[in-house]
Amino acid sequence: MSLLILALGIVLLFVLMIYFKLNAFLALIVSCVFIGVLHGMPLLGIVGSIEKGIGGTASLIIIIGLGAIIGRILTEVGAAQSITQTLIDKFGEKRVGMAVLAASFIIGITMFWEVAFVILMPILYSIAKSAKVSLLRLGVPLIAAITACHGFLPPHPGPVAVVGIFGANMGLTFLYGFIIAIPATLCGYLYVFAFRNETAELPTQMLSAKEWTREEMPSFSVSVFSALLPVVLILLGVIGKYALPGGTISAWLINIGSAEYAMLIATFFCVIYFAFGTRGVGMEKIGTYATRAFTTIGPIVFAIGGGAALKQVIVDSGTATYVADIMRGMAISPLFLAWLVAAVIRLAVGSATVTVFTASGIVVPLAATSGYSPELFVLAITAGSLFCDPPSDGAWWMAKEYFNIDIRQTLMLMSGTTTILSVVGLVGVLALSLII
Repeated sequence: MSLLILALGIVLLFVLMIYFKLNAFLALIVSCVFIGVLHGMPLLGIVGSIEKGIGGTASLIIIIGLGAIIGRILTEVGAAQSITQTLIDKFGEKRVGMAVLAASFIIGITMFWEVAFVILMPILYSIAKSAKVSLLRLGVPLIAAITACHGFLPPHPGPVAVVGIFGANMGLTFLYGFIIAIPATLCGYLYVFAFRNETAELPTQMLSAKEWTREEMPSFSVSVFSALLPVVLILLGVIGKYALPGGTISAWLINIGSAEYAMLIATFFCVIYFAFGTRGVGMEKIGTYATRAFTTIGPIVFAIGGGAALKQVIVDSGTATYVADIMRGMAISPLFLAWLVAAVIRLAVGSATVTVFTASGIVVPLAATSGYSPELFVLAITAGSLFCDPPSDGAWWMAKEYFNIDIRQTLMLMSGTTTILSVVGLVGVLALSLII
């Protein structure tokens, strides 16, 4: 009965979001109440679970907010274009696909999927037009790189959220995720050969996006440093915790390597440098960029809160423990089961963010007794959350419109590329489990 109620709750979520076009947060709250009531939870108990789940996302919201500010500043001052253009110059026009892959990966490390996508698409239009390359052949490396970062690397919302749920180490999760993300991205890039006969017309209404001259853009080194500073600080935290003896230096590295402080330090660096540096735009403009950043993350924050509430209701209703007991009796890897649960939920609800919270609520009781590293469970779930991006995901429709392609081509681009990344991610998690 618990499994049936959970399945009905997920189906309800799917119907509300896809058929009735209900806002994700409202759909999640309705599903919370539905699952809780059918499990016999008191109404006030359901409200308490919802409040507890949403309240547990405070740290995640801080990270998302700071990440949005960094991404917006790098976009508005031309730093993102500086990275991309420099790599294209280094690789040459014949290897523009690899240049797009490298630029997308660097930018995608610290920027949300939607932000990185919107930043890079005008540049792809320009490349496709000048190099006479099919837009779809550039789209595959773009989607592969930013999706791999989105799925495997903190400080992206999915990995950060699951790290908190499983009590995993943020730095180790990034390290293991980076090890997996590289081959996953390269395998996704190889998928470009499936598009050798596919064409897409450049959307003329989008070709007038602003482009910076070399004189206007920040230098490549400053741009890369700004984008990767949070990553460097997080990795310093790992070194402080695991490679140095306890002491003042170790404690300082651990503190600045926490995701919150790493993002805060990187944000203030971007604010100060790009306001007052060589090509500084002033604090007034930086303030405007920060305000614009917050207007883009409202739906993300509410979806995360709703997903966390659903996770908590699943846990408090006893469903998660029941499912974990069943899973323990199965003669397959708990890591594979974690991936499978996430993959099925991903197909049902579309949103990767909703998927990681829902799957975590089901799997977290199993992880405590499995003997595997919690970081591997984090990555197994986030890998599953990438599986076969369905049309119920907003990103799917973003790609369709920006690339000006039909349904079949969008299925090839989004569903096909994300399936490759998800499966390679699973293989990477299972391979790491043999040595960690």
